[in-house]
Amino acid sequence: MNRLPRQLAGLALLLCAGLAWSHEQKAAVTTVENNPRTGNVEVIHRFLLHDVEHAARDLGWSSSDLLSNPEDQARFAAYVASRFALTLRGGGPLALELVGQEADGRYLWVYQEHDGELDLSSLVVNNTVLSAIWPEQHHMVNVKLADEVRSLLFTGGTTRLAMD
Repeated sequence: MNRLPRQLAGLALLLCAGLAWSHEQKAAVTTVENNPRTGNVEVIHRFLLHDVEHAARDLGWSSSDLLSNPEDQARFAAYVASRFALTLRGGGPLALELVGQEADGRYLWVYQEHDGELDLSSLVVNNTVLSAIWPEQHHMVNVKLADEVRSLLFTGGTTRLAMD
């Protein structure tokens, strides 16, 4: 009977280690798509709130409450907007307006928009969000085209990727 509690403790330790390892995978997801309802390109960034809180500390923001303080959320959104840019192949940077952000308990969402729809198949993405803080940062950018979704994966210091 004494073995059962030890086995349960071992199982719990393995589960906790797995959760800790999975959390160490610094990752964010961004979606870029034309919105036919608004006639604009929408950019939606999703960050784990826990990672954002650690990033704020690593950025030297001595006090921040990213879960409940809209000003701190806006400061992080401005950080994201300053490190994420879109261009069309052969063109200059597109004007992206920072339209807002929100925390939902687990994630911090940052919203940007470009006035007008574009041919996203020739998109070039420049992304250095969090990569200067954490070289192991992964950032997947999903680009929704008319009939498919293409993904660009930023890892290991990659800062610029283009659609094929």
